[in-house]
Amino acid sequence: MFAPVMYQGFADYRYELVSFRADGSADLLDSGGVSFDLSFGRDGHQFDAEAIAGFFWKLRGILQNSTVLMSTENGEFQTGIPGLELQNYMFGDLLSLDSLEAMEAAVRQQEAEMKAEQGAI
Repeated sequence: MFAPVMYQGFADYRYELVSFRADGSADLLDSGGVSFDLSFGRDGHQFDAEAIAGFFWKLRGILQNSTVLMSTENGEFQTGIPGLELQNYMFGDLLSLDSLEAMEAAVRQQEAEMKAEQGAI
């Protein structure tokens, strides 16, 4: 289960990896998350490019050989799509990159662009 939430420049992305038993109950196998703030001039701002890239690298490893059972991404019901095609959210394009280093570079590039747009350099 992947739950990206974004509102007013703040993002909180979480995932839970579960395994279902024959009786329908679930066991939590792994979970993780990352939070970040896109308002670069705000006091208490938090944006850790390494943590964001690390989260998406882990998520990529989970999704790369998966098929999405159900998605309501952008309010649209979808099923049976490859896991790495879930890209309609901030940094979703990172899933197409094939190394952690490339992900970190992409996040840092986007950070620099957002700072420039906001005049926060």
